[in-house]
Amino acid sequence: MNAFKMLTDPSYREAAYRKDKRQSLHINITQHIRFEDCFFGKKYSIAYNQVELNAFGEAMHKEKEDVVTVYVEIPPGTQNGLELKFEKKGMKMGDVYGDMIVFIVPRPSPRFKLEGMNVITEEKVPLETMLKGGEIQVQTMYGLKTAWVRAGTQPKDAIVIKECGVCQRGDHIAMPIPVFPNPTQLKSEEFWQGLDINWDEKPDPDREYESVFERLIKNKT
Repeated sequence: MNAFKMLTDPSYREAAYRKDKRQSLHINITQHIRFEDCFFGKKYSIAYNQVELNAFGEAMHKEKEDVVTVYVEIPPGTQNGLELKFEKKGMKMGDVYGDMIVFIVPRPSPRFKLEGMNVITEEKVPLETMLKGGEIQVQTMYGLKTAWVRAGTQPKDAIVIKECGVCQRGDHIAMPIPVFPNPTQLKSEEFWQGLDINWDEKPDPDREYESVFERLIKNKT
């Protein structure tokens, strides 16, 4: 059907020609954006000379170039990139203008990860704190925050800091990574205070394997 229209309909041919011509006049720009700008959102402008081509597709040199400015707005929480189109802001040939297309590419953060409106981080937490409970300091996008780690926290248990996500509507979610004590710490009386371990308890002789408790006793003595 398209081929028949191309052969029989001059207006269709003209529209198709202008469409192909417009596409050849498009300008594509890839803009890499910091994680912080994608998290908080950012507005900025791009100014450039608008190139005009002659009938042979060659750039025309003029005494004064036409300067075009486009305003880019990145919404807070942009995660997977963004494509922004600015109509008739590309190159031009006669009365035909191409478009300016800006591709926003977020740079990954070595520490923070976005999931919806929430921010995810991994936090090293001393094993003692995970066992007994206690406070830790967590670096959020809104500064250093104090978070409470409940006693018996497991590596899969999220530590949630409310309203520290995107636009303070999401949360900051810290996933604990246990930091195990070294042999010197294991032998320290202060390290075990509050764990209520009975060091006089004897291991079960009927078991054929060495328990974690038995290994702790060996390390402590």
